[in-house]
Amino acid sequence: MPPHVPETCNESNGSWLPLIEYSVKTGVSLSTIRRKIKTGSIQYRLEKGRYLILHSSQADQSLRQAPLHSVEAPNAGYAEPVSPSPLPSASLDVDSWQNRPLAPLAPKQTAQETPEEEDKRVLPFVERAVGMVSDAFEYALVQKEEHIRILEHRNKELEERVEELKLLVRVLEDKYKVRY
Repeated sequence: MPPHVPETCNESNGSWLPLIEYSVKTGVSLSTIRRKIKTGSIQYRLEKGRYLILHSSQADQSLRQAPLHSVEAPNAGYAEPVSPSPLPSASLDVDSWQNRPLAPLAPKQTAQETPEEEDKRVLPFVERAVGMVSDAFEYALVQKEEHIRILEHRNKELEERVEELKLLVRVLEDKYKVRY
């Protein structure tokens, strides 16, 4: 049974709410709700291009208590995986997340590692980052040059149009013996 077909959903124990309203009432993030829609694990319907979610206290409780998966930091080789602890359903506010530790962004230097060893380990990442920045800069330059060529072409067209209009004014001045 597809969860989005209105005829198959039991509305007797809930009401249909837009995504944002459902998110505010339940304390579940919009991205989580969209992910649940995509996997088909939440009842929804599409009405005039808008998703509506069936709001019932039983369905909301199960959505809030869904297990959280461990999240791995972007530098998987250097940072330890962060496993978020499940939140009690009563505390879904921002304050509860403010004091959580963040995954380290830079590699940790161990006591045995010398600065030379650290340089050897970090150097490939630095070189790759510099290469990416260089590529981005080069791409931006190419885009700017293309934009300049387009503007120069447009400027040339406008100058030609101005010359045509000047010629038209001279012809009309000669025809009517008037100077502007």
